[in-house]
Amino acid sequence: MRLALLSDVHGNLPALEAALEDTRRHRVDGYLVAGDYVGGPHQPETIQLLRSLNNCWMIRGNGDTGTIRRSEGDLPAEQGTARQYALARWALRNLGQESLDFLKTLPEERTVFCKDCVIEPSHSTESPPP
Repeated sequence: MRLALLSDVHGNLPALEAALEDTRRHRVDGYLVAGDYVGGPHQPETIQLLRSLNNCWMIRGNGDTGTIRRSEGDLPAEQGTARQYALARWALRNLGQESLDFLKTLPEERTVFCKDCVIEPSHSTESPPP
């Protein structure tokens, strides 16, 4: 089985489309996507495109987990106003409820069984971004 590994899309739809075009040229059988869908201009569109792929296994990245926690009010109060968290606040405001709900369904780890191997992709550290 030939798989493409994608990660850190960060809402960059043109880059994702270019990467997927390349995977078509290489005739991949499936996709492993290792998280961080949030933080860019086309978050809902990139998530929708990835969800439309056949044989696509997705996991949640630390940025996705941070966005979920932010949506639940589960982060320190200073993150609601500090300038360094402006992009994170923007990402949540522009994500959309459907995409947020989908991110909540994604596991942080997963095991993919192929014919001759087992793949266990992960994104990063266990702790979400501050």
